[in-house]
Amino acid sequence: MSWIVWVVLFVGAFVFAIRTGGQRYRARMAHLAAEQQASATWPTTTGSILTSQVISRTAGATDARYTVYSALVTYRFTVGASTYDGNQVRAGQNADTSNRPSFDRPEQAAAEAGRYPVGATITVHYDLRDPARSCLEV
Repeated sequence: MSWIVWVVLFVGAFVFAIRTGGQRYRARMAHLAAEQQASATWPTTTGSILTSQVISRTAGATDARYTVYSALVTYRFTVGASTYDGNQVRAGQNADTSNRPSFDRPEQAAAEAGRYPVGATITVHYDLRDPARSCLEV
């Protein structure tokens, strides 16, 4: 094949990747917004903080790596006769560090984690249809 065909194929593949990546991002953001909106109507119960810590991860391109910090808070609560553990401070977050607020400095993440000291009694919002889906803030 000529180099022109290769260029056209490469550009087409690049455009396809950008478009589908953008569609996935928009779908993820729409799901996050829907979960945040739904959580505002969830019932509440009391629970307790199990862990509250700062975690770090390396981000960025290979030649420009940097460290970001997040608060990881886990809690336990009971609905009916069942006990659940959760890790979402805000609706739409989970233990995946790429899906929670990240900070440049560990002190910023520590401030968020510090709002939830281990052993504290907290209010938990939970999905009545699936109590495993829960969060502390709506």
